Amino acid sequence: MQEVYSLLGEADMLVIVSPIYYHSVLGQLKCALDRFYSTAYPGKPRNLKKEE
Repeated sequence: MQEVYSLLGEADMLVIVSPIYYHSVLGQLKCALDRFYSTAYPGKPRNLKKEE
């Protein structure tokens, strides 16, 4: 994934194309997009409240 992250950093744009099933993208694409979350928001999540 580090190679993919570096390529994304150099890219001007990322175009994602996918068929839609049941009003959502494919599960495999959803998993890949979830992996990219850490590059958009590095560090720990903040302002999370504990449940009592």
